[in-house]
Amino acid sequence: MNNSILIQDKHDDPQTVKLSITENREWKGNNSVHFKTVISSIDNLPTLLKTTNFSLNHWQDKESRTGEEYSQYRKGDYWESASGIMIDYDGTLTIDEAKQRLKQSGLKYILVSSKSHSPELHKFHVLIFYDRIITDKSQHRKITQYYHNKYFSDSDPSVKDLARFFMGSRDDCVVEIDTQGQHIDTDGILSLIDFQLVSDLKIELASGKTVLLNEIKEKTPCKCPHPDHDDNNPSAFIDLHEDGNHYCHCSSCDWT
Repeated sequence: MNNSILIQDKHDDPQTVKLSITENREWKGNNSVHFKTVISSIDNLPTLLKTTNFSLNHWQDKESRTGEEYSQYRKGDYWESASGIMIDYDGTLTIDEAKQRLKQSGLKYILVSSKSHSPELHKFHVLIFYDRIITDKSQHRKITQYYHNKYFSDSDPSVKDLARFFMGSRDDCVVEIDTQGQHIDTDGILSLIDFQLVSDLKIELASGKTVLLNEIKEKTPCKCPHPDHDDNNPSAFIDLHEDGNHYCHCSSCDWT
């Protein structure tokens, strides 16, 4: 199993983020196809999010616009990298409720209300940042899906689109920034997502005894070994599949 990250560049300054932007804020989505990338301080992001259309996806320059500043063509096939994940809510959650979930995640973020937000119906975007630039589509999709499932399952699922961008917000938009949290630990999250049983994995049995996985020869109750589940009350079992490999199922977190 290969958990390596393809890195274009690293956030040497945790207070900056790589962003794709259009020349101006444009509320006609069909016209928002030409972008450029900039490195912005997080403090300056509110200005960019009000004056441009933006994305944490970055696209390739195309020959038809070579030499032009906004030459990156917004299309999934031209996706080049991403500096984080984007979350979109269109009235299914309040801003305060979102802030509680974000606090639980422990991540640094910026939340900005969208152009159609109102006090009665909250509509907003959230940007959450990677600790490095990811250039592998599969890894970017995995991390986006992980956080969507864990914290934001009621948000717009189309954020996984590699051509995804957000239209600029109104001048009087709501902006919430948390700079105390952490960037997404891309290595750690990918290891978590791709977690597998290995022969020398230590398993805590329901009896309280700890054994290696390869010592288990029959169906045995245990604590869930998945690192994303703090299983205080043993709710899993490990058994041998007919092909001779071990498998585990947890009835609490539904991981198999």
